[in-house]
Amino acid sequence: MIEANEIMNSPITVDKETSIGEVISKMLKEKISHVLISEDGNISKIISEKDICQFLLKKLNEPINKIPIQNISKEIISIDETANIKTCSELMISKNIGSLGIKSGKIIGIITKTDLVKIIQGELKGKKSAVEIMSNDYLWEFSNEPINKIFKKMFDYNISRLILKDENEISSGIITMSDLLKLGFRDFNTNLAEKIELDTDLLYDRFSSEKILGNEISTKKILSVPMTEDISKICTLLLNQKINGLGVLNDNNIIWGILTKTDILKAYVSK
Repeated sequence: MIEANEIMNSPITVDKETSIGEVISKMLKEKISHVLISEDGNISKIISEKDICQFLLKKLNEPINKIPIQNISKEIISIDETANIKTCSELMISKNIGSLGIKSGKIIGIITKTDLVKIIQGELKGKKSAVEIMSNDYLWEFSNEPINKIFKKMFDYNISRLILKDENEISSGIITMSDLLKLGFRDFNTNLAEKIELDTDLLYDRFSSEKILGNEISTKKILSVPMTEDISKICTLLLNQKINGLGVLNDNNIIWGILTKTDILKAYVSK
């Protein structure tokens, strides 16, 4: 079976003293959801866009380009380089994480759910359909609700995306943690996150706004597939579109469930 060291990537890293503002700027410009934190050349911590958003929701009267990223980073969960991909998948599922550090004495690389899906999609061909592995008890919120209510639900339930519905309870869009991070810097040049003394109070006011509604910042089109779609084809679609999840339609073309890369990993380890 394929081992972790065969599919790992070189990690994107920043020094522990790098400011939160610089890290946000890097995430927005490079369109990445996490970076690894190094100290004296050794990687030991990780920071995600969700971690940053949670921090920015605290009302702290301090410029984000003065706060080092090490203050809010977390220990990275890692696995030996010789672990097979099934073991890696099981660890990601049990820890509810999207990436794993790969170690050989020290962290030498990283693998993500995307890396695993690329490898296992061929093995899943003809095994199961979307309806068999989707989550049909997904959380949602009305699209005309203010973003402070929407994002509170996302943090309360520790989820990175939320389906929005109109007054008839028909799905009308999706909102993600990336949307929240982008909202904080709307109308600003991305480089400003690292160059100016952007106070966390300003960001807090945006994130906790009751005037901005979910439908103003959400993605309106939800990529969806029929409930009979083979999961190997869904893997290809997720990879090509560079997304982590999509909707599953019932016979009336209404979203019946949500299927994510985590669901695909669960299907793989249980087959």
